[in-house]
Amino acid sequence: MHLQKPNTGGDDVWIFNTHWDHEGEEARKKSPLVIMDEIDARVPLNDLVIIMGDFNTVLWEVAPHISLNLKGYRDTRKIALKSDRSPTSNGFGQGLVGSVGGITIDFAYTNGQV
Repeated sequence: MHLQKPNTGGDDVWIFNTHWDHEGEEARKKSPLVIMDEIDARVPLNDLVIIMGDFNTVLWEVAPHISLNLKGYRDTRKIALKSDRSPTSNGFGQGLVGSVGGITIDFAYTNGQV
C-alpha cells in the first residue's frame, strides 16, 4: 500500500503486509530479502516504509530479523514511544514452555520513527 501525503511536500508512506511460510526455514530466511528487493525497486529513498505481518518466526530465529536490521529497519515494539508489548494479536503459543501471553510471531518493522 502506498499512502501519499497530498500537498504537504513530505515523504510518502509505504506499507508492506506479509505472511511468511511457517514450515520452511529457508523460505523465512529469504522472505525479507524478497521484500527488500521490492522496496528497492519501488520506494524512493527517503519515504517511510513499514513492513508488518505474520513472520512465523521468533526472535531467536535471528536470520530474518538481522536481514531487516542490516537494511536499517527496526522492530517497532522496541522503538515505539508507547506499546503494549503484547507478543501477538491472537494469543499464538499461549501455554508453551517459556511463553508469557504467547510467542511473538507478528512483527512490524520500520525505517523511521513511530
